[in-house]
Amino acid sequence: MKSATLFTFDTSHKQLKEKTRFYRELYGYTDSSYFGKYLYERKGILSDIPHLRPTESVIILKPEHSNLVKDFLKKEKVRFSEHKIILTKEETSKLT
Repeated sequence: MKSATLFTFDTSHKQLKEKTRFYRELYGYTDSSYFGKYLYERKGILSDIPHLRPTESVIILKPEHSNLVKDFLKKEKVRFSEHKIILTKEETSKLT
């Protein structure tokens, strides 16, 4: 078993346009052009970081990446909480 960091955050106070920008910056997205003929993967903060997303607005990741996410959530002025948790072997294998 290994420790991890769990973040919960709340975007309910943001308008739809702001939420869309926030989620795209955090998770990344697929962009298309020429009526879908060309697809482009736009990377987000978590694109190259192993993480779990058990439900919407919840992220579980390794403790060494927690400062990156915490700084992003502070910059975006999103209400969040951070918790240290212990993962099972199965969950730990998903984070590697």
